[in-house]
Amino acid sequence: MTGAESGGVEPAAVAAEIVLAVQDSTEDRFHLASDFYRADSGDRSRYGRAEPSFLRWEIARGVLNCPAAEQPGSPWWRAVNNRLLRDKVEADQLSIGRPGSPSSRAVHLWVEFIAAPSPRGWYRAHNASIMAGYLDHQPLAMDELPAECFLVNVALGRALYAHAMLARPRLALGGFAPLGPLLADPRRYSVGRSVWSASSTRLLPRIVAFATRAGAGQ
Repeated sequence: MTGAESGGVEPAAVAAEIVLAVQDSTEDRFHLASDFYRADSGDRSRYGRAEPSFLRWEIARGVLNCPAAEQPGSPWWRAVNNRLLRDKVEADQLSIGRPGSPSSRAVHLWVEFIAAPSPRGWYRAHNASIMAGYLDHQPLAMDELPAECFLVNVALGRALYAHAMLARPRLALGGFAPLGPLLADPRRYSVGRSVWSASSTRLLPRIVAFATRAGAGQ
């Protein structure tokens, strides 16, 4: 949908159309997610590291694949990522002046982040979108294998813990609190590895594989 075609359409509807157009291509999903940060050459561009790092992991696992693919993706992972993308695109539409109001609290937080990027603002917006997607699509999560449900909850826990490391470092890290804002800063390339991806790409798939074999009686 072009700007001319969507002139009188609410930002939420524009965002939904844009995400619908890319949802069956992992490459297009990645570009849309990354372009949100590249659209601004200032402070916002510095935050385009943690989220794409996790997105690469999702794509590598195949959970975002098109349903018609040889290895179909996960309806739950796809739905939650769709929600995150829609919220960001809608906020971007509002921020460039398209008439309308945020359709959700998460979109409002993304609008605030765009206006004044900060690590805390990024976590508030990002985790609000993820939590909304998680809660909206709980029935889809229940259709996953038990091992995948475990992985879903671990991924969510990591997102919330990373936020706590920055916003409430003493609660999250105790005596190591001074390290929290540094380790969890989404502007750092390392946060995508240390907080999101490193253990996920190595340890968690092994746990999932083991739990799946155990559940099958192998």
